[in-house]
Amino acid sequence: TPDKNRSVEVCLTELLDRLGITSAHFAGRGSADLQGFASRHPERIASLTLLCPAVLDTATLAPLAGRLLVVTGDNGPGARRVRVGLPDLPEATAVVLGDYAGHTWADIAAERGDSIGAAMQQFLMRCDALPAVDLPEQEGEVGGISFRLRGVGPPLVLLPLDLSPGQWGPLIPTLSAHYCTITLGGAL
Repeated sequence: TPDKNRSVEVCLTELLDRLGITSAHFAGRGSADLQGFASRHPERIASLTLLCPAVLDTATLAPLAGRLLVVTGDNGPGARRVRVGLPDLPEATAVVLGDYAGHTWADIAAERGDSIGAAMQQFLMRCDALPAVDLPEQEGEVGGISFRLRGVGPPLVLLPLDLSPGQWGPLIPTLSAHYCTITLGGAL
């Protein structure tokens, strides 16, 4: 069981160290899971992709803006809040999914996987090159964070997608064809 006294930042650092990864691309729903990690280890975040976040924490994201991709819908309250915050991050890349709200419970990878996968691949190709990681496919747990590793290439850490039923599942084949995908989960 996870030690609730340990922060996500400490556990995430331990996981990356255990896998021998010094820097990785990260993707998730919002920035809350990465707040402490981003403030203490910004050099370990080669890029950050946010999929339909409910809000943009511009203070946390500002140092990462040049390596930030925000994918958002064009309608709904979350998309409106995100569009209001985007001007505060002028270096960020934004992709708007037409006729989409991206609610917290939406199965975004299943519903818009083609558009999201294409946007992520275009964005990641423009980011600084990371060395390929050639680790065997595996599943495990480190510090209360469960992980599943698939594919060979630059490391891409996939944080949970809130209440999405399918999580990253529909996008794993596309992403793991070019990246070492490390899908995270667990109580933390």
